[in-house]
Amino acid sequence: MSGKFFTPHPIAMQMVKMLPVKANAVIIDPTCGGGTFLKTVREQWKNIPCHLIGNDVDQMLICLTELVLKINKNHQENTSLLTSNIYQPNSQIQSFFGQIDYILANPPFSLPVDIFTSNSRLFESGYRNSDALLIDLSFKLLKPGGRLVCLLPHSIISNKEYQNLREIVEKDWYLTAVIILPEGIFKSTASTTTRADIIVLDKKKNEQVDRNRKTIFANISSLDIPLNHRQKQVTTNDLENLLKNSKVSEILGI
Repeated sequence: MSGKFFTPHPIAMQMVKMLPVKANAVIIDPTCGGGTFLKTVREQWKNIPCHLIGNDVDQMLICLTELVLKINKNHQENTSLLTSNIYQPNSQIQSFFGQIDYILANPPFSLPVDIFTSNSRLFESGYRNSDALLIDLSFKLLKPGGRLVCLLPHSIISNKEYQNLREIVEKDWYLTAVIILPEGIFKSTASTTTRADIIVLDKKKNEQVDRNRKTIFANISSLDIPLNHRQKQVTTNDLENLLKNSKVSEILGI
């Protein structure tokens, strides 16, 4: 079991909207699959200059991403494509440590990772799985103030066994949003009922806590995709409507 489920395009569209648009941003998807997030950035940012970076351990998926990104290429955009195991990042990935503005990710869910050691607090606290190590890698990649927008298993948010993980994360990050998605979001891309939530984390610029920051907590019940075999046509998208809320937009800075 790979734990890897491709992101439905309607969800990717809304996740990209959670990134404040700015010129010359460096954006990476460290588990890019077929390039859905990067393609969506291009569609939404149009002629805004940026540097898109895609990485995947599967060379065939990198070739697919390359093909997707060659179509209607934005001439003000730089593209880098890497093949690296993010749990043992090679020199290519390491060269971007501290250089990234934004990360978009739908990593493999809850895979045990015990083939190496790490000095990260999450790893040393016993969280030796793909979810925790994606958060660790993101912290290394991002500039201070950078943002991670990712899909993670619902269990990370809801289960008591991850309470310590959540406490550790909040020491280094601002928890900007937790958006609980309904069961069935991967119905169109994989035969699984695995639940996932959108997590938005902002890397703290220093140890001083900004007590005025707020967190978005939302529970989404309807998306622009069928969630089970009984749903034939869906006309509402609670996630899209959420991002149109002025208070939510203000917290996200979009």
